[in-house]
Amino acid sequence: MVLLLTLFITALLILSAQNIKFERGLKTYLSKDNKIYSEYLRYTKHFKIRENTFLFLKSEDVTSEEVLEYFEEIKKRIKEIDYVGSVEYIPISRTFAIVSIEIETRDDKKIEDIAKQIERVLNFVPKPMGLNVQKTGSVFLWYEIKREMGKSLGVTMSASTLFMILILFLTFRSVVGSRYAFLPLLISILSVIYVFGLMPILGIPMTELTHGALPILIGLCIDYAVQFQSRYEEEKWRGIHEAINIARKRTGLAIFLSLLTSVLCFTSMSFSGVPGLGYFGLLLSLGLIIAFILTLTFLPSILSFDKYCRKISGENKERILKIFADLSLSKSRVVVSIAVMLLILGAILSTQIGMEIQHRKYAPQDLEAVRLFDELERITGQSTYVIVTSENINESYLKFRVERVEYSGNLKSIYISTKLEDYEDYVRMYNEIRSYLKFLGFKEFYVTGDPVLDMEIGRLVIEGQQRITLTCYFLILPCFLRYTDLSKRL
Repeated sequence: MVLLLTLFITALLILSAQNIKFERGLKTYLSKDNKIYSEYLRYTKHFKIRENTFLFLKSEDVTSEEVLEYFEEIKKRIKEIDYVGSVEYIPISRTFAIVSIEIETRDDKKIEDIAKQIERVLNFVPKPMGLNVQKTGSVFLWYEIKREMGKSLGVTMSASTLFMILILFLTFRSVVGSRYAFLPLLISILSVIYVFGLMPILGIPMTELTHGALPILIGLCIDYAVQFQSRYEEEKWRGIHEAINIARKRTGLAIFLSLLTSVLCFTSMSFSGVPGLGYFGLLLSLGLIIAFILTLTFLPSILSFDKYCRKISGENKERILKIFADLSLSKSRVVVSIAVMLLILGAILSTQIGMEIQHRKYAPQDLEAVRLFDELERITGQSTYVIVTSENINESYLKFRVERVEYSGNLKSIYISTKLEDYEDYVRMYNEIRSYLKFLGFKEFYVTGDPVLDMEIGRLVIEGQQRITLTCYFLILPCFLRYTDLSKRL
């Protein structure tokens, strides 16, 4: 009955997994109750925010009649696509021009469809000889990243599974025999399938951050079944059912405490302030809980069919482990000294960790859209801060380079362009704008824009890392004390 119920649930969740929702961008990094993000959302309600995508035209002469005719043809066809605004031709040099395409929607599904339609236009319209056309911008960034996420997920899941097969074959087979050596992997795969299927039900999206949790689960979810099955093998001389009961009582409690500490650690990621990291920790916790349940239900159901009360020898591996244990005991001072030195070295080096605040950098850097976006940034070389105010700020008196000014009712937005290098530059410029406006006596304003959002993501990552580490230690300390007490009794 347990086996049939498990298979039935597996089939249902495989169907459910087809409805996984993909999400991108700011909402996966910033929560709506974040002040910086809420100010940005206020700004987007009053002022029209557009997505932009770009085509790079490279040829010996991008101003030739053939290239200009090609541009007019793709412009006409691209303008026919829903939610496409202006299409502009911007020559950068004799051999390089940019086609800027304005997208008048921020809906992820519509943006993906627009990217596909633009791609079809480029494939359909014949290019002049020698003209190279490349795609980039936020629209194609998400389109290519999502496509790559699907490919990489399949590759990493397959690689994780193959590595686990190899490890179980080389190590666990000598403990339990060939017949049952890969049962822990089956538990792990079922756990991942269950997590996939529960994601749409629980409203957990697939993002740049969360898709990495699933291959990790392949390795994590094996552990409980390995421990349970190892204890079962040790007690099998008593009889199959007695061995299962002993393993469930003794090992079950131990792995429950291990589960508890792991879940507390992973759920502490919710305190980071980054929704994507919270989802990441939740998926890992969910997978481990499912693996624990399957280890105590599904695994004993399979083991109950075991008819062989044999003793598998693992003497070779035990001999190797004994060598390491004896060495650690005989050289305890050296081992402790090395551990302390590594601890101090790690603490010193941790202060040198760099900060990457542009979330597109988390994507594979060999993607064409990512690589070309970096090239576009080098060409333009500017980031834009936005001052939103209801006061009469005369932009001509500001010491910053004003790009443009827009109005919406009684609100005014002033766009300031500047060149930024790193996280410290983002923070410095943000504080400088705010301090300068306060010095001039203005009070009713806020500063937003992409660099402000990137700065806030960086702040959350820095502070969140410290917060979740401290929270993690605080939560697992009682579990550690309980585990120590249990170890003495067992």
